[in-house]
Amino acid sequence: MGDKWQNKIKEQKRQRELELKKSIIPPSATIASKLGEHALESNYRLIFKFYNHKQCELTQVENFKHIIDRFNYMTSKDFKYFRSRGKISDSRDYHNLFEGLPPDADLEEIEHSQEGRIFFFRLELFICIVTILVNHRST
Repeated sequence: MGDKWQNKIKEQKRQRELELKKSIIPPSATIASKLGEHALESNYRLIFKFYNHKQCELTQVENFKHIIDRFNYMTSKDFKYFRSRGKISDSRDYHNLFEGLPPDADLEEIEHSQEGRIFFFRLELFICIVTILVNHRST
């Protein structure tokens, strides 16, 4: 008699799993609703597709908290209110940061602490991180 009930329980469980696979995930189960302001359509998302590892100075960073704070700022600000330090020109000192970037990329920078900077460009909903520098380059 125990085997009969065990089989019935297994069959019901299998049926529920099949039903779940066929159903659409309800909005309440998605993580986006739990992210608050970070899930707004007018906020940027970070991507690292164009990250320039050859120019990276992360090994020299002493306190990563400043970088995390900057990334948080970048992804929690509405497009209209996001401010960077300014655009970077393709000059002699910064030319190697433009390697591998799309030709129409407008490179910008934002400070992550008193001595360091994050270089990026914007592409629709994305902030494409290019590199993180600790040392300032003379212009």
